[in-house]
Amino acid sequence: MNPDDILSAISRISSNTVEQLEQFSNFEWEAPSRCHMWANKDVAAHLVATLGFNLNSITMALSGNHLPGEGMPNPGTFHSSEIAPGIASRAIQLSETSLRNKTTLLKVLSDIQQDFNETCKTINESKWELKAYHPVNMLSIAEILLIVLLELTLHTWDIFNALQDDYVVDEESAILLVNLWKNPKANSWFIVNPSGDSPDVAPKVIDIDLGLKNKLRLTTYKGNLDIFEKPDAMDLAPTTIQTSPTDFSLLITARKNLFDLIDQKRVTVEGNKKNLLMFHHWFKGT
Repeated sequence: MNPDDILSAISRISSNTVEQLEQFSNFEWEAPSRCHMWANKDVAAHLVATLGFNLNSITMALSGNHLPGEGMPNPGTFHSSEIAPGIASRAIQLSETSLRNKTTLLKVLSDIQQDFNETCKTINESKWELKAYHPVNMLSIAEILLIVLLELTLHTWDIFNALQDDYVVDEESAILLVNLWKNPKANSWFIVNPSGDSPDVAPKVIDIDLGLKNKLRLTTYKGNLDIFEKPDAMDLAPTTIQTSPTDFSLLITARKNLFDLIDQKRVTVEGNKKNLLMFHHWFKGT
């Protein structure tokens, strides 16, 4: 995983997003996004908040501080679903108050994106592994970049696909995000919180073939789910999902339904299809 590749994708997507949002009519700006209860303007406000938060985490890490800020939980001590309502409300509040004006919001978003890119461009190779705070876990600065890429890639899809249903996830970013899907420190951000009363009691092993050099392997038992890169020496799983990195990014973040994509022939399945009946119990979205 090359942090420079991730930063390049972040810079390209963020610049393109602001340019396209600047052309939005009032109707498009106020229109519902693919995010539940969020208009497009609310998604844009959320990008301001999340970019600012992650920029602050990186800046603090570079100064030698990876502790949570005042009022923030210790990393990895809670599940993201616990703060989802607060995040949703905060984005709406921003878009209705201090960032109510579209020009103002996009200027703030553009400035934060520029600050983020300039800060990250100064990071030398030896500092990418410095520890940085994130609620999901204590991550490296390079892993924080993946979280930012996730936010930008999927939330731009939330905006533009709601207006143009043939808009697709950025392919380069989708391939880079495979590094996040298989990262055990970070992927709990979008995996359903394990519970002892999970209806998914039988162990399952599923391979994910994205047409890349290595497959992913998904294993689950009693609500505990792991995703990792499948070693070549391992036998094939009883079930294999074949799809593109772009469509898988929508599946794993609960933006598309697996069985709908099978019907549309964007996903093919080999082996035991019954292993997939709980797929949408495992992933809750971002």
